[in-house]
Amino acid sequence: MKSIYQILVEVGAGKIDVADLLVRIAEENPKLVERVANGVNSIEKEVQKIYSQNNILGGGYVSAIKFYRQSTGTGLKEAKDAVDKITGHQSRYN
Repeated sequence: MKSIYQILVEVGAGKIDVADLLVRIAEENPKLVERVANGVNSIEKEVQKIYSQNNILGGGYVSAIKFYRQSTGTGLKEAKDAVDKITGHQSRYN
């Protein structure tokens, strides 16, 4: 699943156009912004939970990345970076 940003870039919308669009959406529908923020917070909480619970047995890091990718539609590198930021995981391969 592609993000709105990815789709807009594919159709040729520049970064400024995307930013303007997002500002306009936020101004016209502030409740949408709140729902998105709540969704992001819940994804981050779930990533932290998966990482913490499964890390004792091993595989928590990979499971957290997989969950993040499935929840957000991001690529592997983006998901890895996000999980690193959320969990504070220090990768040997950065």
